[in-house]
Amino acid sequence: MVTETVLIEQYWQEIHSTSARAGIPVHHFLLDTDRYTLEERIHTDTEPESIDARRRRLDHLADYR
Repeated sequence: MVTETVLIEQYWQEIHSTSARAGIPVHHFLLDTDRYTLEERIHTDTEPESIDARRRRLDHLADYR
């Protein structure tokens, strides 16, 4: 199983159609939260790769909505 966060519709369509043609099942899940909770999760995520990505994640909050 591969987990992917996709914010761009065109990218999602590409992943979905390519996977379908290859016979790979794709399951779509939407996890939704309010902005305050999302910002708090970004700020309190202490994984090294998350700390490095914090600014990018915060800069793209509008895309998540």
